[in-house]
Amino acid sequence: MYKRQIDDIEKIKQIEIYGSSKKGAYYSLSSFLEADKPYNGLYINKKVMLENVFETITVDGKSYNLQNLTTISDKYSAKEYICEIDLDKMQYMYRCQNVTIVKKIEFVKGTNILKIDYEINNENEQRSKVVISPLVTYRDQVHMKKASYLKFGNREIDSGILVNLSIVENRNLLLICTGAKYIKVDGYVSNVKHEVTNLELKKDVYIEDLYLPGKFEIQLMPNEQKTVSMYVSDEIIDLEKIENLSMNSATDENESKEKEIDGEYVELKKLVNSLKFFDDTNAISLPSNLYLNMGAVDEKNFLLYLNELLLDIKSIDGRYICIDELNKAVSKIETYVNLLSNTDEYIKKSDVYLKCSLWLIEAMYKLYLKDSESINEEFKEFICTLVLTTQKLVDSKSNNLKNLEVVSLAYNALAIYSDIFKDPRYESLAMDLSDKITNEFWDEQRRVLKKNSDDMEVEASVDMIYAVSLSFSPAKKEIRIKLLDTIFRELYTPLGLRTAAKSNKSSNSLVYPKYMAHFISANLNQNGNSYASKKIAYNLVKDLLLDIDKYVKDNVKYVYSEKGIDIDFKALDLYTTCEMIRLYSMFM
Repeated sequence: MYKRQIDDIEKIKQIEIYGSSKKGAYYSLSSFLEADKPYNGLYINKKVMLENVFETITVDGKSYNLQNLTTISDKYSAKEYICEIDLDKMQYMYRCQNVTIVKKIEFVKGTNILKIDYEINNENEQRSKVVISPLVTYRDQVHMKKASYLKFGNREIDSGILVNLSIVENRNLLLICTGAKYIKVDGYVSNVKHEVTNLELKKDVYIEDLYLPGKFEIQLMPNEQKTVSMYVSDEIIDLEKIENLSMNSATDENESKEKEIDGEYVELKKLVNSLKFFDDTNAISLPSNLYLNMGAVDEKNFLLYLNELLLDIKSIDGRYICIDELNKAVSKIETYVNLLSNTDEYIKKSDVYLKCSLWLIEAMYKLYLKDSESINEEFKEFICTLVLTTQKLVDSKSNNLKNLEVVSLAYNALAIYSDIFKDPRYESLAMDLSDKITNEFWDEQRRVLKKNSDDMEVEASVDMIYAVSLSFSPAKKEIRIKLLDTIFRELYTPLGLRTAAKSNKSSNSLVYPKYMAHFISANLNQNGNSYASKKIAYNLVKDLLLDIDKYVKDNVKYVYSEKGIDIDFKALDLYTTCEMIRLYSMFM
């Protein structure tokens, strides 16, 4: 919340905001409603379609632009006209020349329709005018287009315009504004600039043109108040039905999630609330059975797909934290079990396939600990199949077992099998993997585990965390103590873990919050779950938890730089969000 002359506007200015229809469409903007990053836009559905809308107030023949826009040569800002910002309600108040505009942005519940409400109050003794200008494009998030590629067909409709963005893809954009007069323009805004800092800490600059199909004009008499609504959709809509629908400002699903969270856990509620953005826009699209057939599959693309799937699997525990969400987690796991079970044999030999399967067992075990009834016969069969696969890997001395993460996960899977089924038959196999950690990965002199057993250069890496953070650790106790000490000295920061050692001169000084849950899990595994242990662990992460809502609404940044550089090429990340939820839940 921001109020002029009370709050510091610079603090709220740095926050990234997001909103989702839960049907595929979403918006992504700065808290000033500027699309200053290439991935920003006011209406995005697979592609950026409407980059933004701006308002212009005209009083006594003079015009004042409420726009936030940067071009190659100029920077425009509505900062001086902002009176209030309420990010929870997505409501903005502007005041200029005795004209007040209250602007509210939200999706119509259950649809991909974006609604922008305007409450306009003209307190002048003379007429005034407000003009709304939509800026249209049709592009991927990082592929800019110039005016020559924005030759869209359009036709006027009642209270607005229909812009044909692509004949080939049959994509349209509907712009309607009730209570306003549509004026055709057919113009362009040129050389709009977007700027982000990448992982190499260098600036990437993107330049594009935007299409202005027309404007919506609202005339106000002296001392008149008006309410108008603008609708944005990629489908034809029935305006009368839409106006009767309740808005999607807070979904029943998220309310049910938050009810299970105690009132004192404010940050956790924020994180859980931010999950609604991912419900559909970041959902993994499972390939068809045809795609899984040997003759049709593209190995390279499928392995890229499996990498995306891997992150989604690793996100399960944090994404379905509440008890009433367990059925959804079970359903998702069943989907993954079927998918992985039907995968072709040659793909099953890859590290990424094994990681997907073994991380899925870890997710299933966490589910089992919450509700033992959740592990059905199909799950048990899948675990047994993976344990047999692990046995074959060990017996064949597979190259897969040269990777630290795979070995750690394989040991973990065997221990999970023993714990669930109370069956000791694989204990000796698990011991072989534990010995492998000691004999092939552990470097006593440097007190580190190699990322791969045949690595010639040995230094601390973030992959070491998995050897001590999973449900069952393959590392012997004396190694765990030394390893945690190395991780703390070389990788830990208050905002996350480094991916490379602090002592490595070539380190890029990047810090990732997504590893912090594993770091705390490793500490609690070692020191126990007592109140005192949790208090010590909390002090290690409190700076990160205090960063929630500081740069990203209801969330933390994807990555930080120890050099103090704002890395903003990617702001919101599902896996990071889920790991933050998992981290916070450890202290409940």
